[in-house]
Amino acid sequence: MYKSSLIFILNILYYYKVGHFSDTRLSGCTRKKKERLIVVGLILTTWCVLFQADGSKTIVVPNYFVTAPSYSKLVSGVSGLDGPKIRPNNVTSFEWWYFDAVSEDGLTSVVIAFYLATDLGFPLLGPGSAISVDIFVSFDDGTILFYPLNNLPGYAGSATVVTDGDGSSGCWASTGFRWTGTGNMSQYVVSINSPSLGIKGSLTLDSVRSIKFCSHFQTTKFSHPIITIG
Repeated sequence: MYKSSLIFILNILYYYKVGHFSDTRLSGCTRKKKERLIVVGLILTTWCVLFQADGSKTIVVPNYFVTAPSYSKLVSGVSGLDGPKIRPNNVTSFEWWYFDAVSEDGLTSVVIAFYLATDLGFPLLGPGSAISVDIFVSFDDGTILFYPLNNLPGYAGSATVVTDGDGSSGCWASTGFRWTGTGNMSQYVVSINSPSLGIKGSLTLDSVRSIKFCSHFQTTKFSHPIITIG
């Protein structure tokens, strides 16, 4: 994408320089129209190059403390809506992906969260980790279960987030927690296989209709979860 776009820009510039300035037969009006078309082409191509960075990409975050400044992306692009927005994640920043479901009678619920944060940036987390997960489950008999789990240190406990279209997928390597999302955000599946917690199961969220984000960006609304917990 980047290589082809760069070649296209260079071709336009060459055409503009050679074709425009050497073609003395063009009238002033024709020359101005040509200039406008070239400028529009440059703008559109540059726009494609810049916003391709919001498309499919993979980020691997090792589980160690970073002291460098963090930079946040505060304006949504044409894609990558559910992708990471903070780089790098330092000791006082936080970013998370949060999935939950509630039964129709409102008595049973599950919350699963994936964190890129320390307890300094997100005080509810346990100390000693920059990458962690937790699961909170409440049952209709009043039983409440809460399981926080830190990743292993360093690259052994790295987190991987893949952005594809507007959706994302993530794997918190050593915890056994992961999620998979479609590019159009029509479905998310959270999978858990954690021997240390004794939990194995999945949560599926399917979209039931589309909604609008910022008047023209497309996203989805989720409902009707399917929960399987072993």
